[in-house]
Amino acid sequence: MRAQTAKRILLSFVGLVVVLGLVAFASRRPSLSVTILHPKFRLLTAKLSHGRSHKLYHNGPVTGPVSELIHWAGLNFGRAPLMGFTTNVTDALVVRFTGDFPPNALAGVQAEVVSASGATNRLWCIAGYNAGATPSQYGKIWVLDGPLTNGVTIQLVSATGESAFARIRVQAN
Repeated sequence: MRAQTAKRILLSFVGLVVVLGLVAFASRRPSLSVTILHPKFRLLTAKLSHGRSHKLYHNGPVTGPVSELIHWAGLNFGRAPLMGFTTNVTDALVVRFTGDFPPNALAGVQAEVVSASGATNRLWCIAGYNAGATPSQYGKIWVLDGPLTNGVTIQLVSATGESAFARIRVQAN
């Protein structure tokens, strides 16, 4: 009986620490505001990654970590759940997207920072994938030029720059 009480107390304590950690982590993350500019474009996930390791999950930010844990435990079925990259940059934009477009029409999507004056600066893509389902899903990781101290607007555009698909407003907290 005493052992069960000790286990309950320990599990309650661990649960409380995890919840407080998640609240603290969520409160320090910059907020993203997304505006879709093309009616056929769908942004599945968009997040900022901070640190030296950036992860892009093939199956989304909720099921991705669970799949990663299962894969890590040696229960390998299906493809690996993520692409991970260790770089010397600390901030990156990680997105997954799809749309009702011809095959490979979104393969060349670029990200660019839009200044207050309207000038654009393309971001460097360090990783990406194309899941060949119908419609195709894409994922990319773009390196941000510097730390987010003020609000930044990032626009997702076609490879030629002729079409704008989405605008992501990043507001640092």
